[in-house]
Amino acid sequence: MPPAVTSQPRRMRVRSTLVATIAAIALIGCSGAISEPAQTGAASISDGPNTSAAASETTTPTTVTTLPPVNICSSVGDQPSRGQLLGEVDGFAKQAQTTGAGLGGQLYVVTSTADSGPGTLRDGLEQGGRWVVFDKLAFPVDRETVITVDSPIQIGGDSTLDGRCANVRIAATKKSDGALFIGYYADSGVNNVMITTVKIGPVPGQTNDDQSGDGLRIVWGSDRFYVAHVEIFSAHDEALEIDRGDRGPMRGTIANSVIRDTAKAVLVGDGTDNNEKQGGWQTNAHRIEVTFHDNWFNRNQVRNPVVIDATVHLFNNFISSYGLVGDVSASAGQEFGGNAWVWTEGNVIEPRAGGIPCGIAVINYGSLGVTGTTYVTANDNVYRDGSKFCSFRKADPPAPDKVPYDYKLADPGPNGMQLTDRLTNADLTDKARAGWVQLR
Repeated sequence: MPPAVTSQPRRMRVRSTLVATIAAIALIGCSGAISEPAQTGAASISDGPNTSAAASETTTPTTVTTLPPVNICSSVGDQPSRGQLLGEVDGFAKQAQTTGAGLGGQLYVVTSTADSGPGTLRDGLEQGGRWVVFDKLAFPVDRETVITVDSPIQIGGDSTLDGRCANVRIAATKKSDGALFIGYYADSGVNNVMITTVKIGPVPGQTNDDQSGDGLRIVWGSDRFYVAHVEIFSAHDEALEIDRGDRGPMRGTIANSVIRDTAKAVLVGDGTDNNEKQGGWQTNAHRIEVTFHDNWFNRNQVRNPVVIDATVHLFNNFISSYGLVGDVSASAGQEFGGNAWVWTEGNVIEPRAGGIPCGIAVINYGSLGVTGTTYVTANDNVYRDGSKFCSFRKADPPAPDKVPYDYKLADPGPNGMQLTDRLTNADLTDKARAGWVQLR
């Protein structure tokens, strides 16, 4: 097992046997066999098993099996539990070989709900190269625990945020420009990040900045990202923003997540920095390539998502209660424009009662300086309550080439009920449920 990270000076203790590794897991995993942390407590300080007399008297090593099913919550962060999460990576994230901290990254156990300092989520994520988990005593799975930040947490490269054995929500104050950032805005990208099983919101944004308040921001050429079983809600700007591919490739996957109660849900693309304006226009020459599947977009007005000058594959998502009644400019499901290449398949789409019907829309952004031809393949989508495909064009161009990776398109079922039941009504322990946040 990779060594645990400490916020104190640490000694490397090398263990060559599996028994010692399992003992370390029991001490710093979700078994709860560590001392009660304080609000500002330090992260686990052992690089190997704690061999003190007190620890040996109070700790029972957990049995870990490498055969499925893996009991993640007794050994979160060990190699079998890491392997299980890594095995779920798919879509463009898999194609880009996204691994996060991987099997060899340092294990960091969050023991404090404070914004910063030893043992905090910020301390665990900002240095990079770490597989970050949550201590069971400070973050019990049977109730939500909130971490409130006054500034965005800037996630370092080669990082994994693994909340599978906790029930953690990250909220932001009005001092903060957002909650979690992958990429240093106006600076540089950060590569190879995985985030699973946390909630983010509300994110009110700075009161003097209409563009602040993103829940999760992935920017400036940040490549290789995988986000799954995340719930993002009540963001002042976008719940999720993925842009500035002009700084480098940005490939990733957003899966089994809930994005809700935000006016502008998801932005994917570069807008005014599109290919034509860079002087090198070429069909589907996109730096940004993102897969969205098995997500629930609920009660957002627009951008579920919006795709501009990017390549995006959307399949088996549920877009519900979109739009603002009586306001055409604030009502749309999936939106595509500029030189976007999009496959949208097997999604279930329904507007807010009395809302605008454009569930999938090709939009003319020419007034904003966004030009180019939008290529769309729309297959097997289920339109409910009068929703429909809308386009400002008299004729659509040829469909884009086929999706460049293998995937399984599920049958939404009659009127989409099979898909929506799976994403929204499944048992809380069912990982097929969008936004699933805990394993009991």
